Order: sequence, then C-alpha cells, then structure tokens
Amino acid sequence: MAWSCPICGWSEQSEGGATPERCPACGAPATAEPAARVNKDAQPRGTRAENGVTRRGFFESAAIAAGLGATAVASYIVYKYVQPAAPLEAAAEQVLDLPAAYPEGRIFVQAAKAFVERRGSRLRCLSAVCTHLGCIVEWRERENLYHCPCHNSDFSAEGERLAGPASRPLPLLRLSLDAAGRLVVHRETFLQRGQEWLEVS
Repeated sequence: MAWSCPICGWSEQSEGGATPERCPACGAPATAEPAARVNKDAQPRGTRAENGVTRRGFFESAAIAAGLGATAVASYIVYKYVQPAAPLEAAAEQVLDLPAAYPEGRIFVQAAKAFVERRGSRLRCLSAVCTHLGCIVEWRERENLYHCPCHNSDFSAEGERLAGPASRPLPLLRLSLDAAGRLVVHRETFLQRGQEWLEVS
C-alpha cells in the first residue's frame, strides 16, 4: 500500500498497510494536516499583486500625495501672506538731514522707515511701518491717506486707522535736533497726537 507524506508529498510502499509515525524524508508527523496550496488566480480583488503594488493601494498613495501637495501649496500661500514686504531693521535713533532739506508736505525716509512732514516751521515724523504685520505703507496724495499694499489697511493723514486688518494707528515718532542741527528720529519713542510737532527755524 502506498503512503504519501501530507507535508512534502514523499511516498513509499508500506508493507502490510502500516503507516509510519514520521515521514522519512522531512520528519513531519504522519498525522499532520496537508499544507494549503495557494491559487494565485483565485486571489480576491484588491489583494497584493506579484509586483508588490495593488491597484487600490496605488490610488490610495496617489490621493495621499495629492493631499500633501495641496497642503504644501496652501501653507506657502499663508506664509507669503503674513510676511512683511520689507524688513524692519532701523536704528533706534536715526540721524537725518538738516531741517531745511525737507520741503513743505511729507517725504518718505527709507533709512528711518518713516515719513517726515513739514508744515511751515514745524516738522513731525510718522512711522511708515504698518501696525498689522509690519509692511511699509505708502502715501496716496489723491486719496489723502496712507495705504498698506500688503493687506489693504488704510490710515488717515494723521495716521489714524481707517480700514483693513490693522487695529492700531501709525505711531508718531519723536523728532529732535543733534549738536549739528540735524534731525534725529527716535523710533522707540511714540508721541500722543498734538505733541508730535518740532519747531525749527
């Protein structure tokens, strides 16, 4: 009578129909359960293919990649939105020109990040740094206001907030004269309205 190993398939003719306790070839018990045979053609849809990638897994990975890409783009847009248009590096005390160098009206002084305004024999200084996120505002003569080009905050000719996300007015900075008679802007000294004018000859 022929006996076959349920594990490795080894077979031999057994005398008297006796079944060996263990397979002579692999040593498996004669009573072991047969190994399951996997039929690759019978794999359910969506299981792993021979190349290691399933169709479902591919689309899931593509969706994740697209989501990460969209998140990155959105983060960059937010980052650019909140960045100031110009750096705020300016000395706490900025020495300017003689008062005679400033004509009637207002002029932007890049070094001080401020506007110097002259009315007759009086001068004052208004910070050009927007109180929202630090962009540099511009003076619009036709509209008679200061405008932030970054986030559209508007300020009156006196620096008071008119519109936009800024919640505070543009600060008035103290002006003084040094020993040589030149104007000095004190960027860290804010003045109240009505106390900002410096009388010059």
